[in-house]
Amino acid sequence: MKKLSAAILFDLDGTLIHSAPDLRAAANHICHQRGIEPFDLETIISFIGNGVPMLVKRIFDARDIVLSDDDYQKAIGDYLDYYDQHSTDLTAPYDGVTGVLDWIKSTGVLMAVVTNKPEAPAVAILKTLRLDQYFEVVVGGDTTPTRKPDPAPYLTACQRLGIAPSRTIYIGDSETDARTAEAANVPFVLFTKGYRNLPIKDIAHMQKFDHFDHLQDVL
Repeated sequence: MKKLSAAILFDLDGTLIHSAPDLRAAANHICHQRGIEPFDLETIISFIGNGVPMLVKRIFDARDIVLSDDDYQKAIGDYLDYYDQHSTDLTAPYDGVTGVLDWIKSTGVLMAVVTNKPEAPAVAILKTLRLDQYFEVVVGGDTTPTRKPDPAPYLTACQRLGIAPSRTIYIGDSETDARTAEAANVPFVLFTKGYRNLPIKDIAHMQKFDHFDHLQDVL
């Protein structure tokens, strides 16, 4: 693009931060509680992208375990209780993130986060990692009644920014993010080193980059 948009919206997990190790620790915590075989990092990465309830469902589906609704809700609660206390033990921004965010901020372009992670832990993680200073708005997986790839979270972020979606772009790492951008009718930029499950060629995107040092050139 020849010039920046009025606002740039980012996904969080697998885009701004490498959080999979802490997500795996929380997953294996609820597995340990229930005597279930733990998961390796690559498998947990394949479960990421559609929010905590779906991640927890995929954990039990992968072990062919059928839970009652009460037990499922208890597992989600146990997962979140553990994760809320350990969400930044192993999590860090990807290399180059703070540098490019500093640059975007210096241009006056507004920024927001749109994630399927619940809003409270998303805000807490951004604060702990000192990334909160860059973002005017954070929309989580429980901020609106629906999660990505439904466009409601993205459109809510735009509304809170006071900027029309047509004047924004979305940056994410997965097919879920690409579908969100398509549903919101906004351009999508793909970070190729995140948590996608599909080949790059199968994810609709306007531009792509593999390191945040290269994002300025893309924008």
